Amino acid sequence: MNPERALGRALSATLGPLVALRIVVAGLCLTAAEPRHAIDWIKSGAPLVTPFGLGWFAEAAPLDASTANIIRVIYYASAALALVGLYTRFALVALGATAFYLFAVNSMGGAVLHDMHLLWFIAVLAVSPCGETGSLDAHFAGRPFIERTAFIAQNGVPVFLIRTLLGLVYFFPGLHKIRESGFAWALSDNLANQMHAKWLQFDQIPFFRIDTHPSLLHAAGLFVLAFELLFVFLVHVGPRTRIALALAGIAFHLASQVFMFIPFASLWMTYVILFDAPAKSSSDLPRTAAGETSPHRALPASALLVGAALLVPVAIQGARGVTQSFPFACYPTFQRIADPELPDLSVTAVTPEGERDVPVARDALGHRSQASWGAVWSIAGIYGAPFSEARLRQFLLAEANHEPGRSRFLEAPFLEARSVRVDLTRRSTLPERWRDPPRKVRTLATFSWPLSE
Repeated sequence: MNPERALGRALSATLGPLVALRIVVAGLCLTAAEPRHAIDWIKSGAPLVTPFGLGWFAEAAPLDASTANIIRVIYYASAALALVGLYTRFALVALGATAFYLFAVNSMGGAVLHDMHLLWFIAVLAVSPCGETGSLDAHFAGRPFIERTAFIAQNGVPVFLIRTLLGLVYFFPGLHKIRESGFAWALSDNLANQMHAKWLQFDQIPFFRIDTHPSLLHAAGLFVLAFELLFVFLVHVGPRTRIALALAGIAFHLASQVFMFIPFASLWMTYVILFDAPAKSSSDLPRTAAGETSPHRALPASALLVGAALLVPVAIQGARGVTQSFPFACYPTFQRIADPELPDLSVTAVTPEGERDVPVARDALGHRSQASWGAVWSIAGIYGAPFSEARLRQFLLAEANHEPGRSRFLEAPFLEARSVRVDLTRRSTLPERWRDPPRKVRTLATFSWPLSE
């Protein structure tokens, strides 16, 4: 059994799904890369792109490194408090507010990263009784630290809301796959091309070349469609069905990690919400005024309001297929039939000795992160904001002024460059052709070098 899944199931069976989810979400926030990346984006001076939903944030929020560092300190402190369940409700509210700021900044680097489900879950947890057990609050209030009751295990509407939101994360990508490409999404060369594109982006090939087994790929594609489309409905059927869904989801995400290098642990680790903790006996159930057992206490109106405030925009953006928005978006759809080429920016330095390629948005080893790929595509106008020569210029300035060892602009012979040309190109994703020269589509701009501020 997968150790992380076993731990998640044990947590949920001991503490109840909401308490287990509080611990998992707080832990994910403590280990997330988003806060660090947000600070890096602000410090880099690279152009920040405002996705749909963040126009007001870009105008009103202080986007400087000092403010961001203060917010990051509060973020980590509130996540730690939420993890141990001390001042739980206050900690979750503070965590939600600071996480929104840091995750929003991180999504302004050129591509929205789909981590907003953590914000949704924090909002529901903040209006749920997730701190009534498995918390220091419970200990200091004189309640047992671990109290397995049906009230804790089956917290009605909050659990229903989170399970539904989790299902919608999968449902709309599946819906758009079928609407856009039909079953050809699974039964053509599409999946092989999708994988080749990811392999090129990460500059590595899995240990097993599944792309050489078309029948296996087609079966996997049909599984993906069925899993995504049915999850939101099956998640409310019963405990055994949810266990099966959790197993299918783990298989789905592990395959995505192995064959497409997409880990998405921040999503599948929240599967603790799928496991129920049974009451020890009917005496554990809270009782109504008439003395009858009740599976949960009265739900505050705040939970219903938060639920409506989340479900409606999630459903709207999901139905629209809008992936580049925040904090509500359709999760990546991969809905179009992929072709065997990937768009890229090619930067050429023109020196007295001739032309030389300049790698951009890459680390000292030549690798480009997924966030950087998204930024490059945004700068090129592939998605998001239309192409802007001013944004491209600002991007090149940020690259040129980045720390030594990362930007090739700082290394000879580019110090002698007289001009820099930026082309939109397409690269073959077939592993056997990765080293082929890219196919030029058009020249986007030519700048005199060095650039001035």
